[in-house]
Amino acid sequence: MGYKKLLIIFSILVVNTFYVNSRERGPKLSISGIDTLLTSQNTTNIDTSFSIEWNEDSARWKVGSRTVKYFADDDELKAVLEQKQSKKGDWDNVSRVLYSYNSRGKKVEELKQLWDSKESKWINKKLNNLYYDSDNNLSNIYVYNWNRRSENWNKYLYLVVKYNRGRKKEIITRIYPNEIDKWTKYEKIVYHYRSESANPYQSIIWQWDQNNKEWEKNGRYYLTYSTSGNLISKTLSTWNKLRKNWSKNKKYFYSWEGDKKTLEIKQIRDIEEGKWINKSKLVQEYDDKGKLKLKKQYKWDSSTQEWYLHQRSIYSPIFQNLEKQKVDSIYTD
Repeated sequence: MGYKKLLIIFSILVVNTFYVNSRERGPKLSISGIDTLLTSQNTTNIDTSFSIEWNEDSARWKVGSRTVKYFADDDELKAVLEQKQSKKGDWDNVSRVLYSYNSRGKKVEELKQLWDSKESKWINKKLNNLYYDSDNNLSNIYVYNWNRRSENWNKYLYLVVKYNRGRKKEIITRIYPNEIDKWTKYEKIVYHYRSESANPYQSIIWQWDQNNKEWEKNGRYYLTYSTSGNLISKTLSTWNKLRKNWSKNKKYFYSWEGDKKTLEIKQIRDIEEGKWINKSKLVQEYDDKGKLKLKKQYKWDSSTQEWYLHQRSIYSPIFQNLEKQKVDSIYTD
């Protein structure tokens, strides 16, 4: 028996509002001064979260990985560093994401790099270029993948959006297959609203059929909100081509305290038995200032019909002090 597997999903595509802009641009990279920031000893500019894993051999909680966020003096997020704990207790680099902003404080570049332990250097992985319209709304995103052999950025994704009366109407994603050598439709998400509601009650996902040159239904999210506008449930359905109907397969439920999410429960549908089964649960706790201090991730045990704690993440602005502590003493209960 060993450590339970821990999967950290690093999302560097933050897609909120888009505006159509079809003018193609080449990759742009102007991020600088990051290494100086990363070696800064100013703890007020650093936030650290530790992911705690359960070790079944020792029956103890152990620190498995950490995420370190670096901020400039104006509180702009400049870098996010992912590291893992070695058997010797050292912190080994895994990946990092670097950010750059325009004069209005809008993010314009996101660069992901992976650590090459053999060569002891950072290697480019993915680059996002973000552009804005005259109203300072994000207009489109170009995504590039790094070709290490040719040392060039290859086109990968391009996202645009359409609006209706100021509300998001659809997001279209295009891909750039090397064998075609041009931008090709791939997916679109269409949002539906009731009357003048600011939030959509459903979003339908369409996939592009390259052979028939038409959009085909693929998935649907049905959304409900509280009176304060917080999302309280989300149901995912997939389109059944043969039966010509939607088949529900996932559900999410949320609880909030003000604008802070405190609970998220995921369920999956057992098609044979026709019932919903618990899958995972996320509990979040905040300090007196409303800052996230603890995440608890649970998994459902179908044999005991109970939740069991799978992983904890501790958030702390204190960097050097935690660095000096023994790993086991950070979280023991």
